[in-house]
Amino acid sequence: MILIIHDLEEEQFSKLNITGDKVISPTNKVSKCLGCFDCWIKNDGICKINDDLNNMKNLFKNAEEVVVISKNTYGMFSPFVKNVFDRSIGYLSPYFQKRYGEVHHALRYDRIVNIKYIIYGSDNKDWIDTFNDLLKANQKNFNIKYCVTYLKEIGEYNE
Repeated sequence: MILIIHDLEEEQFSKLNITGDKVISPTNKVSKCLGCFDCWIKNDGICKINDDLNNMKNLFKNAEEVVVISKNTYGMFSPFVKNVFDRSIGYLSPYFQKRYGEVHHALRYDRIVNIKYIIYGSDNKDWIDTFNDLLKANQKNFNIKYCVTYLKEIGEYNE
């Protein structure tokens, strides 16, 4: 399964000619994370909010590849994409383990998720450096392998 997460208007996204089995976009029914941790301690990784993100654990678990398209917002994901990742914490265990010489949440699954990031909207060097630091941290936390493409404008993307 190919999972696509993006923050684009549908017209912009359709011009990219990227296809996936599951697409999460601003058109989905999406609520903000409540910070209740029920997905960790009560519901085996499933969020109690009944919307299109309540099963992010299984979407990540079953994805062969994840494509993330996000605006570079001061060196971070756009608010929409950040919310999707916040709602994905159920993919990880609430317990801790030492990996890479650091303390991280334990992995629920012994697998590597492949993520292709397409980051658009700024060529500000400081923002890109900050984003690179964020992606390296996410690589360790979520046990992912990734590649990243930075674009000044999303219309420049050509797969």
